[in-house]
Amino acid sequence: MDVYKGTGAFSGIAIGKILYYHKSEYQMRQYEITDVKTELNIFRQARTRVMEQLEDLYEKNCIIQGTQAEIFLRQKNLLEGKSFQRAIESVIQSEKVNSAYAVMTTRDEMLKTFRTLEEPAIKERLDNMREISDRLIGELGGISPRIDLGDEPVIVVTESITPTELMEMDKDKLMAIVTHHGSDMSHAAIMAKTMNIPALLEIDTDSEWDGRQAIVDGYTGTLYIDPDEEVKKEYEIRRQADKEEREELLKLRREPDITKDGREIEIYANIGNMDDLNSVLYYGAAGIGLLRSEFQYLGRENYPRENELFLHQKDCGDHGRKAHCDPYGRSRSRQAGRISEYPGRDKSDHGEQRNPSLP
Repeated sequence: MDVYKGTGAFSGIAIGKILYYHKSEYQMRQYEITDVKTELNIFRQARTRVMEQLEDLYEKNCIIQGTQAEIFLRQKNLLEGKSFQRAIESVIQSEKVNSAYAVMTTRDEMLKTFRTLEEPAIKERLDNMREISDRLIGELGGISPRIDLGDEPVIVVTESITPTELMEMDKDKLMAIVTHHGSDMSHAAIMAKTMNIPALLEIDTDSEWDGRQAIVDGYTGTLYIDPDEEVKKEYEIRRQADKEEREELLKLRREPDITKDGREIEIYANIGNMDDLNSVLYYGAAGIGLLRSEFQYLGRENYPRENELFLHQKDCGDHGRKAHCDPYGRSRSRQAGRISEYPGRDKSDHGEQRNPSLP
């Protein structure tokens, strides 16, 4: 039995067989083309097919994954944009190379140019650029990007994983995730939490683990490879107890929030978007304590208008029952008043203009 310590991104226990997920690696060959027009058509048709795939992935995942599934729409919008298309077509026309190679070189050049920037929005955009490029290369090379977990539930082990890869996996077959790279605040880790899947990070993974039995302990951040019978029996008991405890806690979600000394309190939830309200309502929170409005700036071509931020806040309040959200990222009391009291809002208008004192 081998034991590895990492970081638990989401608690829980999983026992089962490992499937080592190898990301597709393309051995891209450059060759000269003689018919530029035909090659451009090949690229444009592949681009259209990938946009259709992304739209389909969004429709399949939006009900279950909510806002997390919007990453597919952001990738589709990025692919629809003319700048990326023009850059690839320029390489095809000027260097007279095959379209798959043009996609790869354009991707690599963009990643190299912006790799030192640390802004979350830019890093997310680069991740999306990398993923749509891989989809294009796969489509041009006739390789399917679909991820097959097999017939039985498995523990997925890999070097790193993206939110889109997670959403392409069969949720009924995914018992846990173990990765080498990533952080507990990454998009993939956050998505694992929303999917209630135990996740371990910072484990020095090995492809030779494929097919071996393992135990994932998300509470302690521990991975057991080929556990002995005594350890396995212990974790079977703990997993059952964990399941029963979660079921008992769910029974309390509609009960009033009262302390042992009889004081009634209200438990509020922090959310990053409107789709998080499904979980808020399911678990019985009294309202919204904090709306992470900075998430509204990610994955888009321009900044949201002030009126858009206000409407998002208003929707949060309307749908969150007692919810009270501040579009600038702070919690507010329910008595805290009128729209015009928000900083940056001109009292003479209804959100169509910005206060020039704000950036």
